[in-house]
Amino acid sequence: MPFGSDEPIDLSQPSAEDKTFFDSRQSPEPSAAVTGKTLPTASDLFESTSSFAPSELLPQRTVPTPSQQPAAEELFGTGRVASPVDDFLFARAVSDGKYARTESLPHYTSLDGPQTPTMTLQWGNNGPLNVGQECDCYLDVRNTGNVLAGNVVLEAEFPDSVRLVDMNPRPQDVSDRLVWALGEMAGGDEQRIQMRLIPSHSGEIRARSFVRFSGLSDRTFSVTEPKLKVELSGNSQVMVGEPAARIISVANPGTGIAHNVVIRSVMPQGLEHRRGSHLAMEIGSLSPGETRDVRLSFSAIDGGEYQLRVTATADGSLVAETAGTVSVAAPLLTVDIDGPKIRYVGRTAEFVVTVRNEGPAASNNVRAKYRVPAGFRFVKADRGGRIDTSTSTIQWFVGQMNPDSSSEFHLTLAATRLGEFVHEAATISEHGVAVNTNLVTQVEGVASLEIDIVDHDDPVETGGSTVYQVRVSNEGSRAAQNVILTCELPAGLEMINARGPTEFRSDHGMLVFRSLSELQPGKTAIYAVHVRGSSA
Repeated sequence: MPFGSDEPIDLSQPSAEDKTFFDSRQSPEPSAAVTGKTLPTASDLFESTSSFAPSELLPQRTVPTPSQQPAAEELFGTGRVASPVDDFLFARAVSDGKYARTESLPHYTSLDGPQTPTMTLQWGNNGPLNVGQECDCYLDVRNTGNVLAGNVVLEAEFPDSVRLVDMNPRPQDVSDRLVWALGEMAGGDEQRIQMRLIPSHSGEIRARSFVRFSGLSDRTFSVTEPKLKVELSGNSQVMVGEPAARIISVANPGTGIAHNVVIRSVMPQGLEHRRGSHLAMEIGSLSPGETRDVRLSFSAIDGGEYQLRVTATADGSLVAETAGTVSVAAPLLTVDIDGPKIRYVGRTAEFVVTVRNEGPAASNNVRAKYRVPAGFRFVKADRGGRIDTSTSTIQWFVGQMNPDSSSEFHLTLAATRLGEFVHEAATISEHGVAVNTNLVTQVEGVASLEIDIVDHDDPVETGGSTVYQVRVSNEGSRAAQNVILTCELPAGLEMINARGPTEFRSDHGMLVFRSLSELQPGKTAIYAVHVRGSSA
């Protein structure tokens, strides 16, 4: 084509020398400037045209002869296919004074599927190339693929017969060849390198260029996220002994399907389910936005407030929890015992048993029981109370008890022996719930002393002697403490001697025995007093 046109130069038939040269090319390493070394300034590169020699920009390079070229196997290995990073596109511009041609040498590529960038190089000139005159040419780099190419590096070389005057954009490195770091180029992007040069000789000008890049591929994937949400609804108030139910709602508010959804619940102690306390139900998969309701039936067996906890799980460690309060209304029965806390052996005592319903609900078939302790004997009871001698238990039938109502029962017991004894009472509701109470009574005894005097000889002659025996007995139920015996001799009697369980002293007809520390019930202390008759 005519010199000076904007059409690219086409060298469709490379020479044997060019073919040998390009077959021997190896993938170049990044130049010093690309890896961070200091770049030359514009004045270093583009001084006046008279002093700027080609060797100052690009060192002289000797092209090896075909015999010196390494074999293709030595460069790439047998059967090797270059990756995009190793790809080189070479072009050569040749001028014979009238026409210019460009030649594309073999392009080694390896495409793994359709997402692969493809880089092309194309030389062109903007006018004739005349010896000693400034001429304009360009180099186009295109990504003709459909994906991004990264780390694009363009390199170009000119022979020594060409002096470069200006370039736009300017290269990052000129140490061995011209290097442009173009960065990323999307599919369809194009970069043009404008060059101004002065040829010094006529004939062919060989301009070489190649490109290195990294093939990048991306794809957008849709990621979904399943979620779980669980709620409890339904009546939270229930009467004891009645069936009840709560509704468990399990929802998937996420964007993905929740698989293998399982509902679990542990029944608290006051609630009862026919399948046990640990429940589990599989409901399968939940689609996004889907909600399923499950009815949980149970019975209330005891009054109070209980926490009903529910957990939902699914694949992918999905967990959702909730809890609800179940209030069970039940009669609140209480029982009290009123009676003496101290009683003496052999005496009777009155006891009162009071049953109350302090809860919000009525209770039917209420019963009251009383256990007589071992230290007491049953005497009587009102309201038809009868004792079961085998268990020493008195029982009354109370019947229905409305909220805030009470009922009293009276009984009479007799203390039979010393000691501390526990009275027990209980009330039993229609649901079998028993409430107990107790009362402790201390049974004590009473000391009861009796004294008796017996003389051996009666009457006694004047001057004669006799012995009086004094007997002190404890006829009570408790030991007598500090027992002291005192004897007063009448006129006409003189004491000869005395004996007893303790020592004595005599003073002017008064005989006193020291105290006896303890005299147990049923025991007798014997004292003897020997006297002489002194006058009739």
